[in-house]
Amino acid sequence: MNKRYIRLSSLIFLFLLFIGDLQISTLLSNILPFFLSISCFQTILFLLVYSQIDSSVYTFFLSIFIGFVYDIYFYNALGIAVCLFPFLTYLIYYFFQAIRYTRLSMLTVFIVLIFLFEIVSYGLARLFGLTNLSVILFSINHLIPTLLFNMILILFLYPLIKRGLNRLN
Repeated sequence: MNKRYIRLSSLIFLFLLFIGDLQISTLLSNILPFFLSISCFQTILFLLVYSQIDSSVYTFFLSIFIGFVYDIYFYNALGIAVCLFPFLTYLIYYFFQAIRYTRLSMLTVFIVLIFLFEIVSYGLARLFGLTNLSVILFSINHLIPTLLFNMILILFLYPLIKRGLNRLN
């Protein structure tokens, strides 16, 4: 396929995934008891998969774009996600230089990236006074359910991801 077409469609698809993440997270928060919250991270999954297709500066542009949108939507300030998403993209390239791209490695890297994103964003939000939630409440009510949900999500989506990668390569 034409690289320009893939890049343009990836930008649109990433934005649509971000909206999907918001909808899934809101739906799950409404279904679960009031104290639990789950964040869906299809955007990180997309960056994980897209980095296997295009290993250029454009992937970092995508991560900065989604970080910008994420910051504006959730924090009403720029900084946390704009820095975290490019860092996660760098880690994706770093991890897959050392290990092979398999179902287990993808699951492991995905969970590590979500863990790092959640912990660092919580720490920075706490540091800048955007939240006053304790670490224990954050871990029990948000981090653990988020990790479990996204683990199940990637297990179901992996066959679709693999089929899509095979088509593009």
